[in-house]
Amino acid sequence: MNRIINRTIAATVALIFLIPFETVYGKEPADTSSNGFTLVSEQDFSSYDATVFVYEHDLTGAKVEFIQNDDPNKFFMMEFETCVNDNRGTAHVFEHSAMNGSVKYPSRSLSSALFNRGYITYANALTSDKCTVYPIASLSEKQLLVLADYYADACFEPMILKDEDIFRSEAWRYALADADDDLKINGTIYSEMQSAYTPQMAALRNAIGLVAPGHASSYEAGGIPSEILKLSYEDVVAYHDMYYHPANSITYLYGDIKDADAFLDLLDGYFTKFSNGSFAAKTSRKRTEEKYTVKYYDFPAQKDASGDLSQIVYAFDLGLPDNEELEELYAFNKLINMDSSNIMMTLRAKFPSSTFSFALESDDVSTILTVAARNMGKDDADNFKDTVVECFTHMAKEGAKEAELENLKQKILGEHALCREGKNAAFSLLSAIADLYSSGRGELFYIDMYDRFLDMSWFDNDDIKSLSQKICNASSAMAVVTLKPGLYEENEKKLSDDLKKKKDKMTQKQLNGLISDNERIAAGSKDDPTEYLDKLLVTKVSDLTDNIQYHAIKDKTDDRGVRHINVYTKNDKADAAYIFLDASAVPKKLLMHLAFYTDLVNGHFVPTRSVSRNDLAGAINGATFDGQEISLEVSSYADDYTPYVTVKFTSPCDKTEDAYELAYERLYESSFDRPDVLREAARSIKNVIRNNINARPDKVARLIGYAQSDGAAYYESTHYLEYLTFLEEVEKMPDEELSDVSGKLAEVAALLNGAEGAVIGKASSVDNMKSCEDAANLFEKKLGKIPAQAKSVKDYDLPGYELPAAIITDSQLVYNTANIADEGLVPDDPLCELGLLIMDEVYLTPMIRGRYGAYRCSYSYSYPALSLYSGDDPTVKETYDTFAGMYDAWTDIRKNITKSAFDEYILRLHSSMAQRGGDISDAMETINAMAAGRNAYDRSIKARSLKKVTSGDLSKLDTVFEKLSQNTSAVSAGSGDLIQKNRDMFKTVISPFAK
Repeated sequence: MNRIINRTIAATVALIFLIPFETVYGKEPADTSSNGFTLVSEQDFSSYDATVFVYEHDLTGAKVEFIQNDDPNKFFMMEFETCVNDNRGTAHVFEHSAMNGSVKYPSRSLSSALFNRGYITYANALTSDKCTVYPIASLSEKQLLVLADYYADACFEPMILKDEDIFRSEAWRYALADADDDLKINGTIYSEMQSAYTPQMAALRNAIGLVAPGHASSYEAGGIPSEILKLSYEDVVAYHDMYYHPANSITYLYGDIKDADAFLDLLDGYFTKFSNGSFAAKTSRKRTEEKYTVKYYDFPAQKDASGDLSQIVYAFDLGLPDNEELEELYAFNKLINMDSSNIMMTLRAKFPSSTFSFALESDDVSTILTVAARNMGKDDADNFKDTVVECFTHMAKEGAKEAELENLKQKILGEHALCREGKNAAFSLLSAIADLYSSGRGELFYIDMYDRFLDMSWFDNDDIKSLSQKICNASSAMAVVTLKPGLYEENEKKLSDDLKKKKDKMTQKQLNGLISDNERIAAGSKDDPTEYLDKLLVTKVSDLTDNIQYHAIKDKTDDRGVRHINVYTKNDKADAAYIFLDASAVPKKLLMHLAFYTDLVNGHFVPTRSVSRNDLAGAINGATFDGQEISLEVSSYADDYTPYVTVKFTSPCDKTEDAYELAYERLYESSFDRPDVLREAARSIKNVIRNNINARPDKVARLIGYAQSDGAAYYESTHYLEYLTFLEEVEKMPDEELSDVSGKLAEVAALLNGAEGAVIGKASSVDNMKSCEDAANLFEKKLGKIPAQAKSVKDYDLPGYELPAAIITDSQLVYNTANIADEGLVPDDPLCELGLLIMDEVYLTPMIRGRYGAYRCSYSYSYPALSLYSGDDPTVKETYDTFAGMYDAWTDIRKNITKSAFDEYILRLHSSMAQRGGDISDAMETINAMAAGRNAYDRSIKARSLKKVTSGDLSKLDTVFEKLSQNTSAVSAGSGDLIQKNRDMFKTVISPFAK
């Protein structure tokens, strides 16, 4: 039932019972200019069960788009079109700077305090190549309105316009601790982009720059480190004056907001300070006349890095399509991105160790189709280009197979059925709308297209042939980016020499001034924001309720030892399953083979009894909405843990039995008898693990830090360093040795094929649950029986690392972690997470980010393992010195924390517990918690417990922070240069990628 009908019913009910309309539904959206806005359009958005209202500001022309539905997680987001035209990161620097205080809220530390203490479910600011967005969300409309004022003031009246220290803190500055120290470069964004600007990103930017010079996506919006140093404070001030005008903005409201007028009134108060007029800051450019261009690039890498793989992007300039053709291009892009598409399967078959993706990059001049290949040999670039052209040429003649079109329709139906899944699903929607709006497509283009995709009858093979032909005729370019080991050190030495010369020319007075400046800038991020928090945090602990929604559950263990967990949802379009198969029977000698087995059956490497390798992706797409994930997990990082091979999928209600059947076949009827396939799979999986380590060095560092606990050691061994070594060995094995591996993989499959200890979780509506149970029962009946004694092996006595340790990766900076695994903690007790939140916000972030220029500080807690860590950090010793001071800082913090501040932290944690992740997502989370031995209602239990915690309870965490401050389980991961400079701090240094 759409929103207009709902409002009509509500109004009728109100009339019958003489109740004010607002009591039933909320105020009607404004439709006059009484608050400075005029309602210019209203339409349904059926995919999100919403009505969309678009307003225009009478004076400035600024737009507001209100997507009103019943989502309790309410969003406010301002967007400014900020099309980039160089690599200095100007838009990114201002975005960071805006969060450093404003005229109404002049506190640099306020944003950190606010986001860690308020009743807020999401807070961020993000820069893309075409726009900058400022999203914030809350479960409280009253709270969101106040936060909207904070964001609007930050955008229009930022402190940076009068305070250069903010620029020097966020962008870059010369850093000098004392007169004897080396002169360095410091700054949050400078540190961030040293890690964020990757070879993959360089390939994308360069390819687009070759085929469409000046295209917005040819520049790195975040900034390239060497170019950031060319940015001045005056540039940022001038940038704000040019772009931050209401006429260049659109503001989004989303969710169950009752009083839109209040938000419009607030915005009108800001907008009316500006004059009216149009905005035209974009620059025109010419399209390239080149038919095809290719260029090879070296990417600076440290000497320990391996330069054997390249990142390649092949880009096609498709001109400026009209709206109808752009919709077709988006459908086409979804088609070719499917695992089961002919072009994807062809690429994987020819280059089995690489991964591929397609994307559309639009601005107001042209739309670029990109084909990205990750981890490909440099010498394969021409073959890759020819293969892509051959595939598009074939599609121009033959179109797509009927099965591909059917899979596309199902994929899109799945996207719509699950579009509101995820804790901040609304932000994904708003981001997509913002991206196309900043490309000149209008505020309703994405909404109209999304609803139109519900019926894909308009997209057919004629469109596919036409678009493929257009791609074949388009100008194109390819960028090949390869790591060059040692180039990073060359560049750093040149920078270091330049900085030394600069310092040598400074007078003592200048040196003293620089030292003083750095102290002042660091201290500026530690001001007291209490006065402004009192104004901004309008939700109180007394306002909180225990009404955290949860699902009805049926939990029963049958006579074969299989536990069935049914979780009832309201989603009648999709069923979901989460299957846990007890892997305790797999002995230590087969542990790496278990990990390899799981990755083999999870990928598209091996055929099954009835499905060929080429048809596997299509079978998975045909039976599920979003794939079928098979993985190796542990119930806990603690010593008392259970290893599981798990299967997760979400399927259309009429395909659930097919999905279970396919899961069984993949698990137990896969063939491992081809040595060449095993060798090729090992190489591909090895590249994925390497990418995972480089993308998240903190995760492997934390696991090694936790590894004194058996569960953590098991997980690390089977996912990271030991497993990586095993795959390297498999890759080099001759055929006869691989035959032995094949036999052990079959042995693993047999040991997993047992009912006892299995858990089958089902998430479905009441009406569909019976068919889900029937499908699950058929799956269970096929499971064998493992002898009880085979499950007695628990202590694998896995090798650990002598700590403190460091892991050298391809990263330019480091992640530094302080870790403990304390089984004395209580799993459902929220106190520990509360303490980590306080420590991070009050002590670590001001020191490690504010003083030393790391991009982030954060924490992780998964009972019994907890960690505090820095990210994209240019220091090692300074961060560990900061960690060493945690215990003293903690005792001071807990003794002096005020009642109001303590309550603010309670609010922040409670909002995360009360926030729903989506009907099916929450159901799957419940199944996972129960399978791991936790209470099904642990979120509700934690929320109730949280309200009972007092500041006096914080003393219970003294031993936690004392252990963390000792740094005995410290692990760093990242830059080999930084790690080697601090070599004496570590007992173990691991270099997993060294040749």
